[in-house]
Amino acid sequence: MRLALCLAVLASVVSHAGDERMLNIDVDRSNVRFTLDATLHVVEGTFALERGYLVFDASDGTLRGSLVVDGNTGETGNAKRDKKMHGKVLETSFYPNIVFRPRGFRGALAPSGASRVQVEGTLKLHDDEHPLAVAADVEVELVGTLSAP
Repeated sequence: MRLALCLAVLASVVSHAGDERMLNIDVDRSNVRFTLDATLHVVEGTFALERGYLVFDASDGTLRGSLVVDGNTGETGNAKRDKKMHGKVLETSFYPNIVFRPRGFRGALAPSGASRVQVEGTLKLHDDEHPLAVAADVEVELVGTLSAP
């Protein structure tokens, strides 16, 4: 079985100190896309982000923060499959949130505009944590003028 995840994240830099930047996630313009190999076909779908922030340091590739996915928003375009996913697989009535806590990234993150990086961290699902590496399409939109403290 193969599961591929891709984070599409639009973030605004809200603070800047040296090589460290704090990003607020624009949840209305961000999502999680997944692809899952199934018997004789491939399942694709999306989840919406509920909230999130990231703090990254371009000098050493560290990344921390939290991305909270609203498990109830998961959809694949097939109502029967989605009902099973929510009821039996994710159990979203008991575990409505899926939380990804990054710890690092690989690749070049542009100070503004689009970048694609590999993010590593842990995924909390059903109150259990699992290591996870995910490709992330990041769009950084600068808001206002930044100055070092």
